[in-house]
Amino acid sequence: MTGFSKTGLNYFTNSKISKYHFRFLLGLVLIMVIIGSLCVIPGMIDSPQFTTNLSPSQVEELLIDNQSLYAYYAYFILDFIFAFLLVWIVWKLVYKFYQKSKFTRFGELCFHVFTGVAILAWVFDTIENGYYLCFEYNETIVAIKTGLYALIFLSTLIVIAYQYFQSFFPTFIGFLKSSIYSLLILAVIGVFLPRAPQVNSIVVNLYEKPLNLVFLLLMAPIYAVVLAHYPSYFNIDGKLRDWYKAKIRLGLFSTIMYKSKAKPPNSVELAKEQEKKEKPVVVGYLNFFFRLLGILFYCALFYFVGYTSEINFDWKVSISSICMALFGVGTLLLYYFRKEKNKWLDANYHYLYESLPDFYDGDYTRKQEQIIQDNGNEVQDKTLESESDENTPDADDKLMAINKWINQYLVVLLITFLAHISLFVLFYTSTPNYSCTIAVGSLICIGMQMITYVYYRTFRSVFRFTFFDEKNSVVLNAFYILRVIDVKTHVGEKKVTQEQITTYKNKITDFFDKHDFVKNNILFKFFRALSFGALSNNIVYLQVTVFIGFLNAIFILVININDSAALIFNPILIILSYLFLFYGILVGITKNFIYYNFSREKFAIRNKSRFNFLLFISFFVLFGANRLGRAYSNELFTLNLIENSSLDEHVSLMQYVDNLPNDDSTRYYIGAYGGGMKANAWTLTVLNELYEKENTFFDKTIGISGASGGTIGFINMAAIINGVKDQHKWTNSIDSISTSDILSLDITHILGRDSFNHLFVPYFDLRGYDRSTKAMNVYAELSGNCDQICKPTSYREFWKTLYEKQGKRFPVLIANSTNVLGNQGMAVSVKVDDSNLESLLYHGANNVLDIKKDGAYKTLSYYDAASTSNRFPGISPAAKIETIGHFNDGGIYENSGLLSAYKLFKAINCYEDVKDYKDLNQKNVFINIVNDKTQYIKYTVEKYVKEDPELKGIAVNETNDNTEINAILNSVASTEMMPLYIKNELQRIAEKDSLISFETIYLPHRFTVEDIKSIYGKSLDFGKGVDSTNITMHKYVIRNDDTIRTYIGKNTPIIEPPMSRMITKKAHDFMKKMLKHPTTSKAINKILGKSD
Repeated sequence: MTGFSKTGLNYFTNSKISKYHFRFLLGLVLIMVIIGSLCVIPGMIDSPQFTTNLSPSQVEELLIDNQSLYAYYAYFILDFIFAFLLVWIVWKLVYKFYQKSKFTRFGELCFHVFTGVAILAWVFDTIENGYYLCFEYNETIVAIKTGLYALIFLSTLIVIAYQYFQSFFPTFIGFLKSSIYSLLILAVIGVFLPRAPQVNSIVVNLYEKPLNLVFLLLMAPIYAVVLAHYPSYFNIDGKLRDWYKAKIRLGLFSTIMYKSKAKPPNSVELAKEQEKKEKPVVVGYLNFFFRLLGILFYCALFYFVGYTSEINFDWKVSISSICMALFGVGTLLLYYFRKEKNKWLDANYHYLYESLPDFYDGDYTRKQEQIIQDNGNEVQDKTLESESDENTPDADDKLMAINKWINQYLVVLLITFLAHISLFVLFYTSTPNYSCTIAVGSLICIGMQMITYVYYRTFRSVFRFTFFDEKNSVVLNAFYILRVIDVKTHVGEKKVTQEQITTYKNKITDFFDKHDFVKNNILFKFFRALSFGALSNNIVYLQVTVFIGFLNAIFILVININDSAALIFNPILIILSYLFLFYGILVGITKNFIYYNFSREKFAIRNKSRFNFLLFISFFVLFGANRLGRAYSNELFTLNLIENSSLDEHVSLMQYVDNLPNDDSTRYYIGAYGGGMKANAWTLTVLNELYEKENTFFDKTIGISGASGGTIGFINMAAIINGVKDQHKWTNSIDSISTSDILSLDITHILGRDSFNHLFVPYFDLRGYDRSTKAMNVYAELSGNCDQICKPTSYREFWKTLYEKQGKRFPVLIANSTNVLGNQGMAVSVKVDDSNLESLLYHGANNVLDIKKDGAYKTLSYYDAASTSNRFPGISPAAKIETIGHFNDGGIYENSGLLSAYKLFKAINCYEDVKDYKDLNQKNVFINIVNDKTQYIKYTVEKYVKEDPELKGIAVNETNDNTEINAILNSVASTEMMPLYIKNELQRIAEKDSLISFETIYLPHRFTVEDIKSIYGKSLDFGKGVDSTNITMHKYVIRNDDTIRTYIGKNTPIIEPPMSRMITKKAHDFMKKMLKHPTTSKAINKILGKSD
């Protein structure tokens, strides 16, 4: 019994950390992350260890409603084990360091104090878990536990930093300096892109156009390898490498490579060199960090693709948590495989170095570190002093030990391949393409690719052994000395003779005659036939990379020349193509700069000044072109002015009013909210629904005014009515326009031709070649008005033609924009001859259609005039209208479209001599088509509160935090200030006069408690206390979701349209289904005077 007790005590108190303990801890973390994410209720419970002051019964009620009660219990039961295991492993780390170090009594006392704090931390963690299992939050216990853990981890970090700082920190700094380009790319992919509002549409579009996702998955390994490979070239150290260039070059530019100055890992000479360096950079660890970049790329891609599925399919599991776990697994696998490979090299390096000329493996640094740590003393590792004779019985066995890992890699590679094939088959056999099964399948493929990448990057240098083929010169040249024999000779070096080359080749082939790695392994034979050994040849790798980069550049060139081709490709593919084009340019310039300034090659020394001068001249030319472009504009963003027909031919406002029926039929005035493609699609959908329910609706509509995407919506509706004769085909045109991928077109121009033309092309007249004009051309084609591209008709002429086709019963169209000087811009489809009416209609606004230039009257085409309304800064450039000014998005000035509709209403009343609204001859209905999520949330929450007689309204107890800078930015960016004023004014008039009404058609959205709090304040009270209000808000969220789910379908993903330049087919289907939502259908029926 005593022996057993001592054994058990030793098990817990020795400093050795078993790999099984660590694996168990990692697995436990993964399980707890998944279980914990199941308990999250946005805005209510952010994690199982919640901090909100909810009563136990409320917490239990929320968990039951969320169907996560059992997950909650499981989390804290596992946390008992996890907390103990974590504290135990951390204590062992410190204890291990304590045993190795010679401490004073004070040091011993510190360690014993640390042990006591660790025990207390686990005790308080256990107590905290007990409270949580009773659904209670004890602030005091949590604070003590947090403080104790903080002391533990701070102490551990100090110990680790003390032990590893000298070797680790310089290596990490070297990694950051060398990887700056790759880290910037990863920041864009992993941080900025997922935060973009249109990310949902981009990802869903990948599934709707499966070839795009197939292409992304095929290119992902190349992107990952490129990001992880090229930083190694920027570790500039003349003592570690020599620089060379390839034979083929373009002028002074060429593919650059380096030759490591390899020494055996037990080299005393190397140890002495490293000893001289105050802060040695360990190459093997540096390579480890570089390879983490590829893992980061896969994690970023996994999050980018998976985040949308988490939202659309209501997954309880947090994708961000899975990504962190994925990164942890990838990092541990990379570390573990590297360690196993180093074990193989430990056992065989001396023999390999003697058998193969200049054998080198850049990953192998463990023994170098050992020598460095021993201060350069001639310490030889026993494993390297082992017998090197090839006739040693176990020599072959030691070499063949690596086959185990290569075999694993090939199996994983085949499984990954089959997973991709299965996914591709699912794409083309399943309906719909975007389902939970396919989404999970694509994430599995990304995860499998990451694991395959880790195997590949670790064991790539071994492929030349396991897949050796003496008949394949590429594989043969993968061995180091044969890889650099064709480059120019360095100063002071002797040229390698042909006789030496033959000797080297013979030694290599003799080695593999004695040691056959392939033997009877079918997998090895198959992949040898595929020349997998060539993957160890860096020269071939560089050539393949350059070739792919060349194809990428051609792709970018093609979509810039023929920008319509960009509509075929998903925006993420275009973004990645541009990122890697820019990456390739920066890498190419940097590598050549390093070559000419650090290489000892004769060509580099001879041409160093020429190259540096060429770089300076190139910069000077680009700078000069930019200055010329600013001085002599190419008018890229200037709108084409066209001849204005005789003003007498235009329909005037007075003529329009005179043609209105003199009866009591209802008149409609419509304001279409801005909001990018979302507004475009919702406006089209609602207008079509109104027309289908009452085919005289447009006859009764007096004016339609809009901002941004709202303007484009009714402009496209009018174009469809004009261009598509068959009314039954209107829906097809609406669907095509609503789901057109304008974002890909915009990105192509923003990152390519528009930026290049704007920055570097002077003189040439490039009007009509910018992205806004091209987008309007796409709309013209889809609406059946292709003639407007080649022979554009003026805004008023186009409208007049449509007006007369419709029997002189069609609404006035008003496209609103914002003059950069502050005024509103208005394009009104009728002219105004009377000065009083003109002052009312254009009050505070510029008339952008009546343009006087060089003594002649000019105007804008139908689509150019409309484009002025849809130019949000940063996405679309301000439109320059000669003699008038520059105009931005109409939503900046007034985003609802109601202001101009109201001004039209007042101008018509003035002409009809209506001095009091009570004297109106008919009912006038103002309609606001709203796609904004915030407006819908406010309407819905306030409606729910009013319906509950026990609630007393919404009281804000605590506002949201805001800094002075944020307050300024929010005020500048706000597009709700003017709409709020005009809506309140219309509501006031409607309440006062029965002949005027104001109705809003909202696009329903899902929302969370957090969304509600972000609008009103972080602490609300509906009149029954804050705790009760939180529960009530949660019930509102569920009620709203259930209502939406009724019309979408129980098992159908809810894909809401974002405010962006891209809407997917499923998002547009969501809009069409929301026409049946009670909020929307009741508003439409009320407007048309129909019963629900």
